[in-house]
This record gives sequence, structure tokens and C-alpha cells, in this order.
Amino acid sequence: MNENPAPPPLSITGVTKTYAEGSVSEFAALRGVSYDIGSCGIYGLIGPNGAGKTTLLRIISSVIKPDSGDVLIFGESIRSNPAASKAKIGFLSATTGLYSRLSPRETLVYFGRLFGLENEKISKRVTELCELFEMGDFIDKKNETLSFGQRQRVNIARCLIHEPEIFVFDEITEGLDVMTSRTVIKFIKYLAEIKKCVIFSTHDMNLAERLCENIIIMHKGLIIEAGRVDELKRRHSMPASSLEEMFISLIGARDSYAPEEERQ
Repeated sequence: MNENPAPPPLSITGVTKTYAEGSVSEFAALRGVSYDIGSCGIYGLIGPNGAGKTTLLRIISSVIKPDSGDVLIFGESIRSNPAASKAKIGFLSATTGLYSRLSPRETLVYFGRLFGLENEKISKRVTELCELFEMGDFIDKKNETLSFGQRQRVNIARCLIHEPEIFVFDEITEGLDVMTSRTVIKFIKYLAEIKKCVIFSTHDMNLAERLCENIIIMHKGLIIEAGRVDELKRRHSMPASSLEEMFISLIGARDSYAPEEERQ
């Protein structure tokens, strides 16, 4: 019997975040979010605008700090050791930018050094990622000359350079052309195949239902439901419904029965 089981990839406990606290613009983005991801796979994070998805993903990735609560990455607190946590995570959002005057190759080398990789390892990873994302035609061009789809491929390669265990993607297919979007989706499936943990936010319900093994539904700063799609449909007596239909039903029901001050 294993007396010291390995910690789960991700454990979120009581995380809160309020913006512009004390002002007329005060907004509680997260109101005590708790959730454990105990195994690898693709977890889809869905919810209406303002639900708190981006804030939660940025806290998990140590981009911003929570007001209270904690996130453990393989048992390591992002509060006590954010550097160690960041080394285990690859974070990318639709708005992540690139240094315009660098080339993709220079970008990957820069981030490889940032994560403490040796030069030989960096060279090997750049070659691997260049082949994986078919960047040979533009690997040495300036980032400012690249198309949006090409820049997104560079960004994905950048968050892969240090071979993290957890990948956090915030709306990364938004605005992509069909071919680049297919490349990104293929990449996410590849991560699941090699036993990585992927947290993927999207407004595309069809994509979430096709791609994600588990769904996490957020609304007004809270996780209101989570589980496999088929389990969620059975739980709410909607086995023949699409994820989108179930989502609209759940959000509508929450709004209908929410206290008056929450509906304002």
C-alpha cells in the first residue's frame, strides 16, 4: 500500500478575487472557488462573460494573485513558491503577445533560458517544436511580419519549450482561421495522448463537447457544475440534449432563482 500517494495535478481551495475593491466599480470575479483535478486529461471551462474564467486561469498560472485561498500545483502552493509552480505550467491566452522584433527562434531561445534550460536542451526543443508546428518557413522571420495564425503557433511552441505538466489555455482558438484552429485542436488532443493535464476555456460549446473529457461550468464567480458531459446530462435529466442546451438551462435556472442583488 502506498502511504504517500502522489499529489493531484491541481487543487483549488477557496479562491477569491475582487477587482477595484471599495470603489463604485467593485466586482467580485471569484467568490470562493474550490475544485480538484485528480488526473490528466482535457478539462473544458465554460461560462458566460464575467463568470470568472479568465481570472481563475490567470491565478492558476500565477499571472495574478488571489485575494484569499490557494492553488496547489502537484502539491506546491502558488503562494509560497510561485516560481516552482510556473515551471510546471504552460499558459496561453488569445491575447498573449510576442516581442515584435524577435524571430520565432529567438523567442523560443529567450523563454528556454528564462526557464533555466541548458543551451543544448534549448536547441533540441526548438528543432522539435519547429517540426511539430511546421514553422520552418518563418522560424527566422520577425514576429511582426507573421500572420495571426503563425504568431499563435509560435505562442503555443513558447509555452511548450520547458515541457510543463499542466497547460492552461484561455480562448486560444478565438479569431483563428479554420486551418490554424484545426492545428491547435490537434495539438490539444496530442497533449491528452501524452498524459498531460489541459484546462481549456472556450465559448464554443460544440468544440467543448467534442474535445473535453470533463466540463467545468462557472457562473458569477463560482463553479456551479463539473463532471463528464454524459454524467452532467444524466444528473439534470437531459440525456438527449447538447452541451449548449444544458448550459443555457443551467444558467437560466440559476439566474431565475438567484437573490435579487445577484441578478443586478
